[in-house]
Amino acid sequence: MTIIKSWGKTDIRAAVFINEFEDGAESGKYIYRYSYLYQGDSCWTEEFETVFNSLKACRAALHSDVADLDETYFKEGGSGMIKYRIKKQSPEDEDIYYDLEFKGDHEFNYFHRGNHFGDWISDVLNESFDHMCFAFPTPFKKGDIVWIPCEDQFIAWNCDGGFVLEELTCWNTDEHRRDGSDISDITASGFFVNPNGTVYHENCLGYMNFEYYSEPYKLNEKILPALSKFIKDEISVDFLMCAYRKVLLDVAADDIMLRSFFPPTLTHELGIDFE
Repeated sequence: MTIIKSWGKTDIRAAVFINEFEDGAESGKYIYRYSYLYQGDSCWTEEFETVFNSLKACRAALHSDVADLDETYFKEGGSGMIKYRIKKQSPEDEDIYYDLEFKGDHEFNYFHRGNHFGDWISDVLNESFDHMCFAFPTPFKKGDIVWIPCEDQFIAWNCDGGFVLEELTCWNTDEHRRDGSDISDITASGFFVNPNGTVYHENCLGYMNFEYYSEPYKLNEKILPALSKFIKDEISVDFLMCAYRKVLLDVAADDIMLRSFFPPTLTHELGIDFE
């Protein structure tokens, strides 16, 4: 398997990000580190543990690490890498950095620049609207499945994937909210899912960046359509509970170590296939 055979330049936006990331890659002005998530792990398998003085050396080490794991768990071909990220950083200023992330099939997924401004400019940008509250119009309705796309997640976001929208503050712009609010009140609330499939309620910032969630649902997210219909009063609570139980069981079965860490041929031979 070849890690990063190409950067996967599938659209103009990705190409611009990647070209900016590659600029000065071998000049010695930056250091590089990598993270990757491998099948069976719930968080980064390795996370920025080793520093490299060139992008080439960082790529080679990432390739070697994943290849060693694939040789153990995917002897018949393929790879267990789910996603990977490379960080380019100035050794003189930790706030100047670039994060570039790809899915396991090398499809472009995420790009983030660190702070390239001085403290004074950053303060102006971050604090100019601190004591103001705005009601931005949106097309979304209660029960819609939305998300913030990966390239905008750094704005104020820590959720990977979609969630079911319950409320936006712009839906209620009464006098008290107009006069007694600030930027921290420009929020949304809804129902999110954990990696194990459980559901929780949370508030979040950044609803101006919401989009309808059109990604294929991951296994733990398959409760979202049923939850959406329940909030819209289109299905009953007992139907929702049955769907919820099914999703939790499916996620639990998928998390069994046999599936993640042992060759499919062995589990088939033992008569404990999962499919």
